[in-house]
Amino acid sequence: MGRAKDRARAIRDARRFSQRYGFTPPPAWAGMSRYETLLDEILECGLLDVPGDFVEIGAFLGGGSYKLASLLKRAPEKCLFVLDVFDPAFDKTECDSGLRMRDVYDQ
Repeated sequence: MGRAKDRARAIRDARRFSQRYGFTPPPAWAGMSRYETLLDEILECGLLDVPGDFVEIGAFLGGGSYKLASLLKRAPEKCLFVLDVFDPAFDKTECDSGLRMRDVYDQ
């Protein structure tokens, strides 16, 4: 029952996301970034109408980059530049449980 409830919640959340931003969210494994706050700020502050491009430093699993690039389709003259080392062994961060970020990248 818990899995069915989680799946139903995920479907509902994806539908709400799509209605709000006009594109589907990235896969759950890539969408851990919570970029919705950033997307809302971009829209509310009218940043799509300001001259210039966007730069993202650090892509992690790419979900945030996907969200930002998808939103920028509303302003096709803009570019998104994403900078990352793209080296799974680079991040030696380890959480309290012992999970290492480089292991997350490898998976």
